[in-house]
Amino acid sequence: GESGMDLTSKGTIYNLIFEEIREGIKEGRYKSGDKIKEIDLCHKFNVSRTPIREALRQLQIDGFLVHVPQKGVQIPKLEGNQMLNFQEIRVELEKLSAYNAAFEATPDDIKKLRELNQCVLQQGEYRPDLDETFHLTIAGIGKNPYIKELLSNLYLRSSLFGYFLPFKAERIPHTYKEHEDIISALESNDAELAKKYMDVHFYCSTASIKQKLINVGAMSDEAHGGNQGGK
Repeated sequence: GESGMDLTSKGTIYNLIFEEIREGIKEGRYKSGDKIKEIDLCHKFNVSRTPIREALRQLQIDGFLVHVPQKGVQIPKLEGNQMLNFQEIRVELEKLSAYNAAFEATPDDIKKLRELNQCVLQQGEYRPDLDETFHLTIAGIGKNPYIKELLSNLYLRSSLFGYFLPFKAERIPHTYKEHEDIISALESNDAELAKKYMDVHFYCSTASIKQKLINVGAMSDEAHGGNQGGK
């Protein structure tokens, strides 16, 4: 899709169930900790239990579902610590991504990033796909293909949590400005500056996520302190 997700290698049933979970969370049909019933999926997709069970097992391995004894397969519970752990890894990859991209960025790359960032500003709603496309475009400019691959996986792992958190529209102009600073540094082919602006961007974004996690009661007390994701 738009956000660079490639689940095609997992097989059709896997993809269908993954999309069902993701769309269900977005639409409010599934909540954190809800049970996923095999029989419902069998009816919905008109297939037997065997491929459904196999897909659910793989989704557990990939971290999108959890198995709870006596309760069955469930949507993971929103845990602030886990989301911040993902964020902590992501910020280091994003900084490396920006650093590498600064050496390779062409005028065409800069033009594409500015167009994407303009879309982020104009949407005025929660559009993680646009933000991910922006960041994956930067990752694709540098010469290390594994950064893009690892970031795609991180986006997937944390995307389910993202839908549980209310989005603040007032954050959009700040995101736009932070993105614009990163683009300017890439345009100047200044790797250190690009890395620094990416760090600032994620310092702000992590602070925003932490506050939202506290607001929805998903943070344990010891996680309130510290500055994960920003140096």
